[in-house]
Amino acid sequence: MNLYILPLVFLGAFSSLSIAAVNIPLDSAVFARDREVGSTTNWKASTGSQGVWAKCSYEVRSIGTVNGPLVPGFSDVYQTNNPGIGVRFRATSWDAVSVQRTLPFDVSGVGASCKPNQDVLKHMKATAQLVIVGPVSSGTITAFPSANVTYIDKVKRGVMDIKISTAPTIKASTCDVDGNIDVKMPNIGLNRLLEVGSVAGRTPFNIGMNCDPSISVHMVMTDAQNPGNTSNVLSLSPGSDATGVGYQILRDNSPINLGPASSIAGALNQFKVLSSTGSAGGRYLIPFYIQYQRTASSKPGSGTANANAVFTMSYQ
Repeated sequence: MNLYILPLVFLGAFSSLSIAAVNIPLDSAVFARDREVGSTTNWKASTGSQGVWAKCSYEVRSIGTVNGPLVPGFSDVYQTNNPGIGVRFRATSWDAVSVQRTLPFDVSGVGASCKPNQDVLKHMKATAQLVIVGPVSSGTITAFPSANVTYIDKVKRGVMDIKISTAPTIKASTCDVDGNIDVKMPNIGLNRLLEVGSVAGRTPFNIGMNCDPSISVHMVMTDAQNPGNTSNVLSLSPGSDATGVGYQILRDNSPINLGPASSIAGALNQFKVLSSTGSAGGRYLIPFYIQYQRTASSKPGSGTANANAVFTMSYQ
């Protein structure tokens, strides 16, 4: 009896080993400088798709990879050359063409219902979005991580590269705030501060600013002498002779609680001063009052009463 050894031939599942890249033209964007971390632009789709052929009876493994460092604290957002802006990618896996998965991913599946060994064509796409990861600075994003999806079946593999095809310009929206503000307080007699908590000498002042369009403006007031002070009474500065008194700063006739200087959205005792600067932006005057307050149960001492506060703006 004769023994015949026949060559075993595997038929490739993909039409070629190389799948052309898809390009994503990310748009330029304007962000408030201190917009909340995690905020995003809309997803931007690739300008086209790439066809991938496989046998519908084959299980295909799809591996989505981003070649770049992650932003600390995120599992799917990657660094760009703008420290306040990251990028997130999505792409099509073989098992679920109707939806896109966020990279990175590693999934397997047949993903088609057809006759055994019938060739199936699927169109693979990708999208990307910009993500706020910290304070935004103006400039052009020229360095994006590369990304790709590898499709693997029994025999061959094909790689679809994902490229950002533009260099979007980022504008960080802020306000140009007036410089130091000196408020001259009236002289008052101690007989106007008869008990702890009594107030006198309410005096108005404004903080002026010129703002970019469409931002929400917030502020924190900080006690320059005691930055950790979170009460609503400002300490007197060195060189003051008066005792048993302090100052309150008021917004909308209510005392402001002080807080550590921070521009981060949601910082301790941060308050809103402008809901929106509107579509045109412009010049704004933010009204405040300041007043004396008696702080000691013992009789206050007369003399000069000076204080310093620092205000920190947050643009959201």
